Amino acid sequence: MVSAMMLAAMTAAGCSSRDSAATTAQDPPAGPGWAEQVQAVAGSQSDTIDADSPVDDQMLAQLQGLSELRILRIEQSELTSSGLDVLTGLSQLQHLQIRGRPIDDQGLKTISQLTELRVLNLPHLNVTTEGLARLTNLTKLELLRIGGRTIDDDGIARIATLPRLKFLHLIGPGISDAGLDHVAALPKLQSFYLDDSDVSEAALERLLRSRPGLHLHLDQRHLDRDPQRDHESPRSAAD
Repeated sequence: MVSAMMLAAMTAAGCSSRDSAATTAQDPPAGPGWAEQVQAVAGSQSDTIDADSPVDDQMLAQLQGLSELRILRIEQSELTSSGLDVLTGLSQLQHLQIRGRPIDDQGLKTISQLTELRVLNLPHLNVTTEGLARLTNLTKLELLRIGGRTIDDDGIARIATLPRLKFLHLIGPGISDAGLDHVAALPKLQSFYLDDSDVSEAALERLLRSRPGLHLHLDQRHLDRDPQRDHESPRSAAD
């Protein structure tokens, strides 16, 4: 289940329209609220919480002791760094998404203790290289989606040591061409998305030459030389 979910999460962003009128017209009805989902996990009826409404520290504290929680997706975070501390008790969490208020070094320190994570989606970061380096504790991580101008070449060099990372998506990073050389060093990388960056075309060409089988998207588009440019991809709530 986790593997299929990761593939969908990584490929959905650039391979399907996010603002299609048909999709809007067919939006499903709202699902259960936060309290109902927490109760379902507590009662061993679910292992997933999907929050579309704002989540604050007081709400997150209700997850304390939910050892069966495997997937947590928060679309509108109002969480503070101290509020994230409750996550350390979710030792079996495998998939974490937090969108909204930017996460800082203290927040990443907490998240880095979730060593069972396979999927991590944090599109809003405000971190240092030292903070980003904490993610190297997540040795089972296979999909990483992160964003923010404070993500620099040194930070990518740290991430490039993740032994199982297959899917990487960088959103608005402050990297140079050298950052792509670090991306190329990821031993198991299969798919790389890069949005809103200042890297050169020459660096992208060098990346493709060094990793000829890499599935590469730039600003939500396939490059002409992408060997998988004709694929079709599913939508995913993780993205």
